[in-house]
Amino acid sequence: MTKRAWLAGLASMALASGLLAQGPGPRPAPRGDLESQLKERIGLADEQVEQVRKLRVEHQKAEVQRQAALQVARMELNELFRAPMVDEKAIAAKLKVVGDLEFAVLKARVDQRLALRKVVSPEQAEQIEKLAAVGARMRAGQGARAARKARPGGPRQD
Repeated sequence: MTKRAWLAGLASMALASGLLAQGPGPRPAPRGDLESQLKERIGLADEQVEQVRKLRVEHQKAEVQRQAALQVARMELNELFRAPMVDEKAIAAKLKVVGDLEFAVLKARVDQRLALRKVVSPEQAEQIEKLAAVGARMRAGQGARAARKARPGGPRQD
């Protein structure tokens, strides 16, 4: 995975979590228009936006497959626990499979972040990191008010 993949994933996480939404005032580009958001909020060039889009799509496709494999492995592990005769060796083997898949999911996310850093400038990467932090807070339930305070440039002075 390259830095491009990381940027794409981070940008799509930011968009999906409402990171790029603004308060009162001019309406932002539609939430589904990631490319416009990246150009306006982060200042990415057209070439960078296209690279981000490609990374995001590649990462999303692979992530679906990784998550499906992980879910199946967890189901199989649960079935081993429900068996009338518990096979500890089979459980240990399946547990290793689950752990390996979880590691693969995490590594892919890290690789995508590193890929992103190869596409953007250090300043743009910092802005994207701030957007991702806002998204994490919003997902944690701190709401739009916390997001406005934490977004790049600080709170709006309307």
